[in-house]
Amino acid sequence: MTNDQAGNDLSVIMIVFNAERSIEKSLQSVSWAQEIIIVDSYSSDKTVPVCRKFTDKIHQCRFVDFAAQKNFALSKATKKWVLSLDSDEVVTEKLASEIRGVIAKPASAGYRIPRKSEIFGRKFRFTGTQDDVPLRLFLRADAKFVQPIHETVEIRGAISQLKQAMLHVPFEGIAQYFEKLNRYTTLEAALRRSQGKIYGTVDAGLRPWLVFLKLFFLKQGFRDGWEGFLYSALSAAYHFVKIAKVIEGHGQAGASRG
Repeated sequence: MTNDQAGNDLSVIMIVFNAERSIEKSLQSVSWAQEIIIVDSYSSDKTVPVCRKFTDKIHQCRFVDFAAQKNFALSKATKKWVLSLDSDEVVTEKLASEIRGVIAKPASAGYRIPRKSEIFGRKFRFTGTQDDVPLRLFLRADAKFVQPIHETVEIRGAISQLKQAMLHVPFEGIAQYFEKLNRYTTLEAALRRSQGKIYGTVDAGLRPWLVFLKLFFLKQGFRDGWEGFLYSALSAAYHFVKIAKVIEGHGQAGASRG
């Protein structure tokens, strides 16, 4: 199989919701793949019309959790290889060439792909982003996504890492960050409560500080400048809000029982 033919053996899967601001660049970057599968959670913006420019394989599915949504997308894929891509990620030409190369002559069953993140307009090199190498390219057979939030994929066989990176712009500014924070912390708090997780005042006061210290000092966020400081602080805020929502949920549950 040549590199040009490799695109015919690849399904790109993507779950989306109100992603009109970023999804066109993402889809354009994988337009060389023969199959693109979109699973939309009933977007209210122009996400679906934008997707129709690149594929007719668009499915609507009520959102339950991230793993379930991606497993549904995976069930619609028909090609031997799968590339799982988020709507805020872009595959560079060099990465596309590397992906076609490993599909043409695979040495592993799955491949991790480094992500280079641009946050608040700055290209990050530290603040924890240096450890961001998710498993995204894999053989479809026996693959399964696990974990309701911050999902990962499980596969059988050896896993390697590609050299080229995808580009990642997780949010455009502080306002969009807080939109995501509210959504994700609500989902994560519900999960923690279902698992019987209990937090207290000490957790709310201490854990966010530990997150900040880890990202800004241990993961060298100070080397990403003001933006590294801001991202570290907002990540601490994320954990504070998550813990607060867990505590609030337990309080409401206790009040309803009383």
